[in-house]
Amino acid sequence: VTNFRALLVSSFAGPLHQKGVDAYAVAYRENLEKRVEGAFAAMEEGGATITDFPEAEREAWANALPNIAMDWAKALDEQGLAGTEVVETYMRKLEEAGAELPRDWSQE
Repeated sequence: VTNFRALLVSSFAGPLHQKGVDAYAVAYRENLEKRVEGAFAAMEEGGATITDFPEAEREAWANALPNIAMDWAKALDEQGLAGTEVVETYMRKLEEAGAELPRDWSQE
């Protein structure tokens, strides 16, 4: 049984595994977009007014918030885990994907 399990796990490593990860990521994003669109539609149907904040307001709001991401990261760092690395990598990946955030949460 152990050899079969090792064979099964090793067969999903590499390119096949990456294809599965990529397919899941695409499906997840598509489903998330549909759910967000549905949530906004439901809010508007319920009488809510959806407003986009001007960039300066978004920055002021973001900068007024505590940096919970780095608090979380530091707590993991203290446990010998890669908390700061995870937050820094996440922020870098968002930037590489074209996301424009009002604050870099990996910075103090």
